[in-house]
Amino acid sequence: MDRAIELRKNPANAERKLWQYLRLRQIGGDQVRKVQEGGIVHYRGREFRVGSAFRGYPVAIRETEVNGVFNVFFCTEVIAQFSLL
Repeated sequence: MDRAIELRKNPANAERKLWQYLRLRQIGGDQVRKVQEGGIVHYRGREFRVGSAFRGYPVAIRETEVNGVFNVFFCTEVIAQFSLL
């Protein structure tokens, strides 16, 4: 656990570079967010839970074909879905 905390406070060079590219928070139309404490993602003024295992990692939020419904991706896998309606 101490190692995980240390890595979050002092990210590796590759992770630091990734976040430089993600500063605009958008890649290919996906909205990118960093998962916060407790597995919370903030999006459009609301909080959604995706799982604490993803804490500290970037996830992509992509709108589905259904109006107001979004999928949350970690790498290429859908890990959550939420609705703004």
